Amino acid sequence: VAVIMGTGEGPAASHQTVIEAYIAKGPKGVRPTAVPRCMYNAISAGLSLQFRLSGPNYMIVSACTSAINAIGAGYRMIRDGYEEMALTGGVEGFFTPFFYGVWNNIPALSRIEDPKKACRPFALDREGTILGEGAGALLLESYDSAISRGANILGEILGYGESSDALHITSPNTLGQVKAIQRALAEASVNPADLSLINAHGTATASNDACECTSIRSVLGDAADYVPTVSNKSFFGHTLGASGALETITTLISLQKRMAPPNLNLENKDPQCDILTVGSKPVPINQGPAMKNSFGFGGGNGVLILNTID
Repeated sequence: VAVIMGTGEGPAASHQTVIEAYIAKGPKGVRPTAVPRCMYNAISAGLSLQFRLSGPNYMIVSACTSAINAIGAGYRMIRDGYEEMALTGGVEGFFTPFFYGVWNNIPALSRIEDPKKACRPFALDREGTILGEGAGALLLESYDSAISRGANILGEILGYGESSDALHITSPNTLGQVKAIQRALAEASVNPADLSLINAHGTATASNDACECTSIRSVLGDAADYVPTVSNKSFFGHTLGASGALETITTLISLQKRMAPPNLNLENKDPQCDILTVGSKPVPINQGPAMKNSFGFGGGNGVLILNTID
């Protein structure tokens, strides 16, 4: 079993401990164990060691796209016959004074004081995202392997697409996003009009939401008027490198239940978000594949096409 995980900030608590020890005692105050504890691949290595998983283990670090890239890498590894199974997903735990303090000083965060109303994806009055911590893991395996061991198959990956904007370190770009979406749909052999749901990156920042909606409209055309779009970040914040894994899981649950969750705080929709966004209540969705988008700082874009198994 391979272990392919994604993260944006890595073992942040270990980094905080080292920073504090260095400030207090200088270089001699930093323990030698700081090296393995602060390695980003301590996460995948820890999983490999704990569960005795002897396939390859490594981390993918690509900001907010990390988990989707990790899932995509695991998917390709199995598709191309290198492994039968891969434990993959994303993890982020960075609420430390240093890391949270740095994030708190960038203009992408919401200044709305009520935490339940602070994250407002697609809303005209959105003021930015809010941060969250979390982890999500999925066990990927070939269909034959799952059937042979009687596994409860929760869904399947039909396609994966990725690209880079190659234009700006933090600002998103429609051309790069469109390329990743088109590649994922093409690999899945899915017509955009046949999608039942879009789980957007949806950070509630001014630039991301408008750009992503333009990208979706560019690919889907008129279908963007009736394929419902949601953002889970209004529920549990932006978990950075873990967000793609958590939102892939919620997408699979949505497909199983044939229900799209609501977009919290979307009372006043931004006209620039010219696609069908779910309102304040869940809505039923048609049977069919779903698309999960993740776009990150650094210009990386990752898109999965998912479906349930009949």
